[in-house]
Amino acid sequence: MIHNLGWTMHDLGRYHEAMAYFEQSLAFQLDQGDPELIRVGRWTLARCLRSLGRYDEALAIQRELRRDGPAAGYIDEELGESLAATGQPAAAAPHFATAHRLLSRDVQLIAGQPHRLHRLAERGGPPDRD
Repeated sequence: MIHNLGWTMHDLGRYHEAMAYFEQSLAFQLDQGDPELIRVGRWTLARCLRSLGRYDEALAIQRELRRDGPAAGYIDEELGESLAATGQPAAAAPHFATAHRLLSRDVQLIAGQPHRLHRLAERGGPPDRD
């Protein structure tokens, strides 16, 4: 519930309020101890940090998530976005390519946000290999 309120605030561009909800949600997830929900909570926090222009903090969390867990397209997408926002398009491109490869398998994303996949493909350059 708190997580959803965070996304509502985020979608409204009220990033500071969203951050407060995401922090509360992560604290709850940490108390519950479910590693996957904690991972989602940390990703969400980092996503909001990017919206706040706090790119270094966002990158640190996303890099840790990528290092410590299974490949996930949303993490690479965020790494690409944060690197691009900090003027590092060459460093961002492989992350966009990986995100495109992984998220191209997400049926809901394909149906609901095809423009997002197209953007990842454009920004990722040549596709990476498995």
